[in-house]
Amino acid sequence: CFLLFRLHVRFLVLSRENVNHDRGVLVCPGLQLGQIRVEYLSERRTSFIQRAHTSQLACLAVSIDGELIASASEKGTLIRVWASGSGDDTAASELRGE
Repeated sequence: CFLLFRLHVRFLVLSRENVNHDRGVLVCPGLQLGQIRVEYLSERRTSFIQRAHTSQLACLAVSIDGELIASASEKGTLIRVWASGSGDDTAASELRGE
């Protein structure tokens, strides 16, 4: 299950754990094209998924526990799922559209 908040062109995604302050994760587009910024609120730490997509991000989602991040670009042909906090720019899973 994912929670998504979209604010016009820019959007922020918060994991549900923010309510409990256990492992709050905030996800939003980075400053670079196709980059994802991940804020670990309880740790006050920031990381980036540098090349999540080669085009503009269209949608981001984060699992309720903050462990997984899903992303899609404006091309709409691919959804990537990332392991939060892995420090790796390799997607854990990819789903192709038609």
